[in-house]
Amino acid sequence: MALSATPRLRRTCGAAPALTTLALLLAAAAGAQAQTWTGLSSSNPGGTFIVAGSASVSSLRSSGEVVVPLGGTLLSTSGNLVMTGGSRTTVGAVNAPGGTIELRAGGRLQLNGGLLVNNGSILGPVDVNFGSLAKGAGTYGQVTLNDGGRFSPGNSPGQVSTADATWSVGGGLVVELASATGTAGVDWDLWRVHGALAVASGATANSRFTVSLATLDAGNQAAALASFDAARAWQWRIVDTDSGITGFDPARVALDTQGFFSPLAGGTLRLAVADGDLYLQFSPLSAPVPEPQAWALLLGGLGLLGRAARRRRAG
Repeated sequence: MALSATPRLRRTCGAAPALTTLALLLAAAAGAQAQTWTGLSSSNPGGTFIVAGSASVSSLRSSGEVVVPLGGTLLSTSGNLVMTGGSRTTVGAVNAPGGTIELRAGGRLQLNGGLLVNNGSILGPVDVNFGSLAKGAGTYGQVTLNDGGRFSPGNSPGQVSTADATWSVGGGLVVELASATGTAGVDWDLWRVHGALAVASGATANSRFTVSLATLDAGNQAAALASFDAARAWQWRIVDTDSGITGFDPARVALDTQGFFSPLAGGTLRLAVADGDLYLQFSPLSAPVPEPQAWALLLGGLGLLGRAARRRRAG
């Protein structure tokens, strides 16, 4: 199936186009011609835009659904690709990874209150802004997590790859764990940064970046962490970088453990950087070290017992 006409949506004076479903299956047949959707006022007002072949857009703004399946390519030739509140953008699928969104001429994919599930490739920078969630096991260009924007590697759990990443004020990372043992990127989330991670958040309560933990069962439901033993120490690598981490300070990155459903038995979870990577660590509760006064009482008691024993032997 091929569309001979060039699909075009343009906002006119007054209300937006009265479309409840915009179903554009572009260049679906093998060898079909590429399609172009242009105009500075191009918009997808709550409909569905399916790119099964290739399509070029300019300054596309979507409040609906954009789907780029395996074999599809959505090319943004100029301007930003803006996904607004309530939008859903899907690139590839868990069982059929692929599909590409490419941004040219300095354009950015701006996620403004929408959901992005990427199991394909996004070639260009992505800004995850307030009320947005970006997830999936695909590849990204540069990723910036801004105030109120969240990022979740993989598909509960899994692995994602990006270029440089920035953790800004108020942003968040969701780390899912299905087993305390196993492999990073399989049994717990792993973010591979092919570049550097810059932590640019603040140290006040409303300016910190937040890493939120979520332990899951085999059905991806909230549950205690399999194989976890609170009597021993644990370490999980959750961010792997090629060029290191700058600006990290525990005071600037909050750790939200409300979704960690295994009892800690008095132990402690924390974040730590080692060899340019970020780790989630668990330290079990240690036997308390007696205070100096307690040591004095203990030694005094032992002395009394010793004198009593000598008297019994002498008697």
